[in-house]
Amino acid sequence: VDHDFYFIDPFDQHRFQEFEQKFFLDNNFKYITYAGGAWKHQGIEDLLVAFSKLTDDSYKLIVAGNYNGISKNKDDVSAIVKLLKLENRVILIGWLNPYDLVT
Repeated sequence: VDHDFYFIDPFDQHRFQEFEQKFFLDNNFKYITYAGGAWKHQGIEDLLVAFSKLTDDSYKLIVAGNYNGISKNKDDVSAIVKLLKLENRVILIGWLNPYDLVT
């Protein structure tokens, strides 16, 4: 068990500010986050379709995870984002280490 990971303060303002700066987040938006893979059973396509129906433009979706590499068992996250015309509302940040993830 990695005790440093499991016993981190759930909200640390300094770490949150680092995260905002690292990914150029704007305080004028509200963010929904997804952390996980692109395996079809994880529902990332369903999430993106649902998010596309959200008409409030003050929300952005941050997608974190290892979604590189396409196979019949994985969704092509970038292609789905483009198909749904969400390029300006979805931020694909890739894999995060546990330090950033708990932010």
